[in-house]
Amino acid sequence: MGGDEFFAVLDGENQMNDYENGIKKFTEEQDKFNASGSSPVPLMIAFGMAEYDLSDGDPEKAEQIADSRMYEKKKQMKAEN
Repeated sequence: MGGDEFFAVLDGENQMNDYENGIKKFTEEQDKFNASGSSPVPLMIAFGMAEYDLSDGDPEKAEQIADSRMYEKKKQMKAEN
């Protein structure tokens, strides 16, 4: 999407499970990187998710929802630090 943002489209019967496993893996790698002490600035990964139904006809709406949720996650992360 831009500089440090991207999105993934998951399809199939297990997309929610795939999403949760992906977030878990990202979080584990983030924690491992931060524990390594290789950077003075901690790595923080914000994410947002939205489901899209093909019958909806407006994939941009799902993108906007996911983007909004990502920014909410960023706010939450900043408040915690």
